[in-house]
Amino acid sequence: MNNLKKFAPLLLLYFSANALFVYKYGARIQLGFYGSVLLYTVFLITALPFYLKFLSAKIETLKNTHFVILYFGILIFFVFSAVILLFKIDPYSIDVDRWSALHGFISYLFEGKYPYLARTHLGQAASPLPVMNFITIPFYLMGDVGYLQLFTFAFVAFVAFLAPLSKSSKILFMLAFLLSVR
Repeated sequence: MNNLKKFAPLLLLYFSANALFVYKYGARIQLGFYGSVLLYTVFLITALPFYLKFLSAKIETLKNTHFVILYFGILIFFVFSAVILLFKIDPYSIDVDRWSALHGFISYLFEGKYPYLARTHLGQAASPLPVMNFITIPFYLMGDVGYLQLFTFAFVAFVAFLAPLSKSSKILFMLAFLLSVR
């Protein structure tokens, strides 16, 4: 528990940054701005203290094999759920163009055109992050730049698993990271 208290300022910063994204993109979903902010706030007020008070102590007492099953069970469940969503949701139906900024840049690059002239499906300019564009190329070749997000989540979760942190800190990190994946 002391380990979690040490990271309280970082958690506050993390959740504040996510609250800004909820504020920015909340109006685009059907709940509306106030509904999304209310839902996010209620979750933070109820779930986080519950986790810190009750679940973290139980997680620390898990045997290592049970902890590994829990940790990678959460990871596998999320990755499979996200893959299903990638196939079910039409990317053109959502009002976010990060995927098409990456896709457009790489498409233009492979077509021999100047990649910074590419436009997203919402009419915005292509992504100005050249390293990010090149990191995304393998996922573009796999058929969907959205796989980058899944791979990144799985990779960071695996690195967190290997980190010298308490079991409850590792689970809290993964759950917080899950909340930030959009």
